[in-house]
Amino acid sequence: MQKLLLVEDDADRLKAISRAAAGEDRDIILARDRTRAISVLNEQDIDLVVTDLALQSRGVDEDGFEVLQAAKAKDENLPVILISAYLSPKKSERAFSIGAFDIIDRGSAILEPDDMLRFKIKLALRFRRALQEAAALKLRFANEPSGPA
Repeated sequence: MQKLLLVEDDADRLKAISRAAAGEDRDIILARDRTRAISVLNEQDIDLVVTDLALQSRGVDEDGFEVLQAAKAKDENLPVILISAYLSPKKSERAFSIGAFDIIDRGSAILEPDDMLRFKIKLALRFRRALQEAAALKLRFANEPSGPA
């Protein structure tokens, strides 16, 4: 079962994101603010985070960066997709420098945002699975004898 953490302070958008993220073998965990999201990250093993950049839980409209930082602090390979309606090059640069997997700019998406989100979720989960398989193979071959003595 894949665990997805979805973070959005707007209830209607959170429902839309949840519908787009739903799928077989997925456990969807919802958070309406930075504090709850970070708590979930600390308490559970998550396979993917999707967060709005402009969470306004403390009157600051960039709490999504804190969710991204918390996710990367727990697991540097945890994919995090950011969603923003007001994306700037500076915010994009900051997000990718922290380790964002991708960003959906609702204001300029070529596809409908929900279709784009579904596509990027599939891609991020495949990426996560590939990283996990590579780590398992590395561990397996590290423990095997190197050849004839």
